Amino acid sequence: MNSYHLGAVVRLRGVIAGNKTNLKAEAAAGALTIQVYRIANYANSDPVVINPGGQTEEFGAVSGTPTGTTITLAAALKHRHGVGEVVREAAAPTVVCTVKLPDGTTSTPANSVVSGETGAYEADFTTTQTGRHRVQLAASGTVVATIEWEFTVLASEI
Repeated sequence: MNSYHLGAVVRLRGVIAGNKTNLKAEAAAGALTIQVYRIANYANSDPVVINPGGQTEEFGAVSGTPTGTTITLAAALKHRHGVGEVVREAAAPTVVCTVKLPDGTTSTPANSVVSGETGAYEADFTTTQTGRHRVQLAASGTVVATIEWEFTVLASEI
C-alpha cells in the first residue's frame, strides 16, 4: 500500500476499458476483416480501435456478427497491422472516482484526462486527513466495472 504525507497531492489514475483481444494474423491495409484470438462480446456496430496509442492506431466499427476468429469491419483498414496488435472496444464508459476518507466522508475528484484514452481516469487529490483512504473507480455505460485500491496518509514528521 502506498503512503503519503498530509497535504500531499496524490495522482489518482486508472483505465477501465471494454473488450480487448489481439490480432491472430497480419491484417493488410485495405482489408475488411481481421483475425483475432477472441470474439466474445463483440457485436454488430461496436466501435473498435486497433493498435491503440500506436503509430498505426485506427478506429473502426464491427460490421455484422463476428464468427470463429473473424471480425468484419464496416470500412477498410488504412494501415497494415501486425500479429499481436491490440484490438479494443472503443466506446468510452463513464468513469466516476470516489475517495472514502478515514472519517467516513467521501470526495469525488473530477476526471482531468485530456489524452482521449478510452476509459481513462486521472485526477489530483490533495490529502487533508491522516489514515487509510479507499479509492474506487466505477464505470457505467458501455462497460460496467470497478477498480479499487487504497493508500495511507501519514502525519508530517516535522
